Amino acid sequence: VFIDGAKADLTGKEFCLLEYLVKHQGITISREELIKTLWNCAGGTEVYGRTIDVHVRRLRAGLVGNEDIVRTIRGEGYRFDKHPDVLIEGI
Repeated sequence: VFIDGAKADLTGKEFCLLEYLVKHQGITISREELIKTLWNCAGGTEVYGRTIDVHVRRLRAGLVGNEDIVRTIRGEGYRFDKHPDVLIEGI
């Protein structure tokens, strides 16, 4: 993941989360689905409570200047929305 030509500082888990959301662009994905589908990606461990929210917050922090491409849909989950300034290649 590169932002303005610089490599984004994402962990393996954050990359897996972003990749999954991009592959399901425009679809709101519940916390439960994200945990069930992704938690073994990049070395998962047992998950409790709002752990996924922490990873989304960290993912956004790594997307400096583009944090809004990962949207929170209150009461439903998270969604990646296409953005004119964001180019996705290789996924």
